[in-house]
Amino acid sequence: MRQETTDKPAENLQPDVALPKSVPLAGENALAAAAPKKPKRTAGLWLVDAIIYPFTNYLGVFFISVGATYLTEHGWPKPASGKELGSWRKKIGDLFQSRGKKVDAFLEGRGWSHKNASMARMVFFSFFDGTFIAPFVKLLEDRREKIAKAIDTTLGTRPNDDAAYEAEPKQSWRSVLEGRFLSSLIVVPTAVFLSKNEIGGKILNDKLFNTPGEIRGAQIEKTMPKLKAGIERVFGKVHFPYFVKTVYFEAFYTGVTTAGLYLLSRVMARVHTHKPKQSGQEAPPVLADSSPQPAATTQEEARGPQTGDERSAAPRHHVTQASHHERLFAPAATAELTA
Repeated sequence: MRQETTDKPAENLQPDVALPKSVPLAGENALAAAAPKKPKRTAGLWLVDAIIYPFTNYLGVFFISVGATYLTEHGWPKPASGKELGSWRKKIGDLFQSRGKKVDAFLEGRGWSHKNASMARMVFFSFFDGTFIAPFVKLLEDRREKIAKAIDTTLGTRPNDDAAYEAEPKQSWRSVLEGRFLSSLIVVPTAVFLSKNEIGGKILNDKLFNTPGEIRGAQIEKTMPKLKAGIERVFGKVHFPYFVKTVYFEAFYTGVTTAGLYLLSRVMARVHTHKPKQSGQEAPPVLADSSPQPAATTQEEARGPQTGDERSAAPRHHVTQASHHERLFAPAATAELTA
């Protein structure tokens, strides 16, 4: 009996269910599932950032740098009353002025103009003096998690677990100081760029800080006698044009160093935390099992002692040299094929 077959159109052979264009591999799914999800930072952690960097570091560095930069240029201000300056104030002022004069002489002796030497000295000592705030940053970083938890508890934003706090980089003295000094890689190129480039025929440092500050300082002297008298009552006769110019200058550069310290110190803390530790110690040797082991036995020992009859009954083969040679060189036997 002949079975009839009909050819179906090619399109009817296609599967009814459409397969996805790309199916992820099992390994990819496993890696995605195993990858830890970074916890979201809490409000307390962000507020701790604000306490440590914009508040403590920025304001501390700003006030220290403004005062030290002014003393380096003009020394301690003389009393507005006309009295003689106190001996300790004069010594401090002379000390700061002396360091500035030495740096100016060193740079000018190597071909720098007085203006560029003064600018370089201002940037260098501003950065150097501001470094003395680093210990306060470290002390606050040591208490970051504790302060953040207290803030989150007060605000009602504390999460159920401490994963967000534990994920924060653990700052050390090394990471804080490295962040501070690495931020100079941002400050120095910025200062050089603003000193070498100009807009409208005016150097950017002069256009942004020096000229506006000096103009504003002169305005304070002329139009704000009460403010001037109050400042002179506390600090003495201040050179307002230079003082306000310094305020403008430090407000900008302190912001640059603070941002650099925050970002770079956290990066360095993570680098040191995840850096593999290289140990010179070798793996401890594997101790051998001291328990008694059975001695290895030969084939004869495994069979046990034999009697004289057993030894005589065992088959013995004696191969002569001629028979051995015949075996080696005998032609190979060929199998006969039968139909």
